[in-house]
Amino acid sequence: MRTEGKKAGEIKVFFCTNTWGNFTERDIGLLRKEFRVQVYFYTGLKKLPLHLVNIFVGVRRNHISFCNFADNHTLLTLLISKLLRKKTLVIIGGYEVGRIDGLKYGLNRSLFFPAVVRFILKHADHLLPVSDNLVQDAKDTIGLITNNITVIPNGFDSHLYTAPTGDKKNEVLCVALCKDFTIYRLKGIDQLIQTAAITSEIPYIIVGIHDELIKKIKLHSPSNVDFRSAIPQKELISLYQQAKVYCQLSLREGHPNALCEAMLCECVPVGADVPGIRQVIGDTGYLVNPSIPENIAKAIKQALKAQIGSQARQKIQENYSLHQREEAFKKIIMSSIQS
Repeated sequence: MRTEGKKAGEIKVFFCTNTWGNFTERDIGLLRKEFRVQVYFYTGLKKLPLHLVNIFVGVRRNHISFCNFADNHTLLTLLISKLLRKKTLVIIGGYEVGRIDGLKYGLNRSLFFPAVVRFILKHADHLLPVSDNLVQDAKDTIGLITNNITVIPNGFDSHLYTAPTGDKKNEVLCVALCKDFTIYRLKGIDQLIQTAAITSEIPYIIVGIHDELIKKIKLHSPSNVDFRSAIPQKELISLYQQAKVYCQLSLREGHPNALCEAMLCECVPVGADVPGIRQVIGDTGYLVNPSIPENIAKAIKQALKAQIGSQARQKIQENYSLHQREEAFKKIIMSSIQS
C-alpha cells in the first residue's frame, strides 16, 4: 500500500486497544481529527483465532498501526505488521514497565509478560511513553529498549474540565478504578482510608471502586468515607468542581489522568512523592510519603486552607493540553509514514 505523497486525511490508521476508557476515547478522537481511523478492541486470548484474523485484516487495510500499551494485543499487531511490512507505533502507559514487589502488577503479573514487553520495546517502530519517568523505568526493569522514543504526555480538555462557578467544599476526592485488592493497594486507597480515620472531621469521597470490593472494605472503614462505584463523566466533573482537595496516593503512576482532570477543575492536589505524580503536581500542591498517614493528614489539612487551585489549573493548561498531544501524534505518524 503506497503512502508516498499522501496527506494526513488520506492516511489510514489501525488503532488496536485492549482497554476502554476516557483516555482511549480521547486519543481516538484526536487521531480522527487528522486521519482515517479503524478501531479494534482486543478482548483476550480466549478468542485468539478470531483476533488473529481481524488484526491481520486491519493491519493489511491500513497504512500504519497504533497500539496503546505494550501487551498481548500489541504483540499480535506488531508481528503481523512486520509480516506485512507495516509500521507500528506503541503508547507506553506505565504498567508495562513497572514492577512492585508483593503485588501481581505489571511485569509481576505473569511469568511470560516481561518477554512480551521486551520484544515490543525492541521491535516497535516508535515508542510513545506518556512521561519521561517511564523511559527510565523501561531501562531499569527490562534493560532493553529502542532508541526510537518520543515522550508525548496525555492531553486534557480545559473546556470540558472547567473551574467551578461556586465555592469549593472542604472535602477530599479520590478517583481510582479498582476491581481487586491489587489495584486497591497500588492506588493507595488503603493509606487514604487510614488517613481518613485520623481526620474524622473531613469528608472523603472515593470514586471508582467495584461494588463487590466496596462491600468488603466498607466494613472496616471510617464513617467519613463515601465510597462510590464508577460514575458518568458529567457527574465526575461535578465532583471535581465541588471538592477542595484531590488526593492521589498511588505507589506508581505513568501520567495520572484523574489527577490532571481534578487540577483543571481547580482542586488543590495532594499526591504521593513518586515520579509521575511529582511531575504533574510540581509546585502547585503537596507531595507526601504515601506510607505515612500522619504526614498525609497534615498535607490534606494544609491543602484545605490553600488558595492555589487556579495555579493547579494553569499548570495542566500550559503543559498537558489536547492540542499538544494532537500535534505530536500527527508529527510522529506523518514522519513514520514518510520514512
